[in-house]
Amino acid sequence: MLILDTVQDIAGLVVDGALWPARALPDNWQWVWAALLTGAGLTALWQRLLSRSRLQAALSRAWTGLLAVWLFRHEPGAAARAQVRALRANLSLLLWLLLPGVVSMAIAAPFLVHLQPRYGYRALTPGDSIVVHFTCADAAAAGRLQIDWPDTAGNVDVLVHEPATASVVARLATVRRGHSQLLVSTGGAAVSVPVSVGLPPTAVELGPSSLPKNSGVVHISIGYAPVSWRWWLLFGCVSCVGAAGIWLLGLFAGSVAGSGVCRVPALSSVTPGSNGAPGVT
Repeated sequence: MLILDTVQDIAGLVVDGALWPARALPDNWQWVWAALLTGAGLTALWQRLLSRSRLQAALSRAWTGLLAVWLFRHEPGAAARAQVRALRANLSLLLWLLLPGVVSMAIAAPFLVHLQPRYGYRALTPGDSIVVHFTCADAAAAGRLQIDWPDTAGNVDVLVHEPATASVVARLATVRRGHSQLLVSTGGAAVSVPVSVGLPPTAVELGPSSLPKNSGVVHISIGYAPVSWRWWLLFGCVSCVGAAGIWLLGLFAGSVAGSGVCRVPALSSVTPGSNGAPGVT
């Protein structure tokens, strides 16, 4: 678990650095940069893992198999054998396309999981209510838990202590737009819980690694509503734009490298002309 937590912490730092330029965008449009970067990053990784020579060979065999089916369409026996070869060639092509994609997704998974808490929940609007669950270290800490919202961004409507399960449930009523901090205390170190109203959430869950050890609280869950599948569909479409951009950039770079544009032309040899003047050959 320590290794997984370390990997997740490193991945979180990388994601924070990659999304830093998005701060120049309005808060509700920062996800566009994340979607473009996701598509571009996955495509670049897929291209890096892809064996172009094997892919070209598999593509050539697939086209050859389909052409053979058409050529032998009037000979049932030859056409059946050609169909089998065409099917085998197309399955091989599919394998060479999917295998790098699966490996790319496995490598990118520690980074992709950080997109869910950032963009996977709907923003609150002033007047909405939200439920926050607190898991405490013991029943005594749960009985002592108190919540304060000092900057008048909202009110604590209901606070239910459940010592039998060492937990507390609070219902909060939001008033003002912006990022604010709840102050939670069980008698030990105070815990700051970020709450966002009218803006994308900055945190959805706080675990032991992000809470003070002597706070008496071991886990906090903020009940933001998840976004609909239509939003993730839009996120995927924008990611495809980023993937297409990287794909076209790779094609352009390959065509420039293969066209000889960057080749330095050989110097022409200079020989004396018939009248003694220098000539060029």
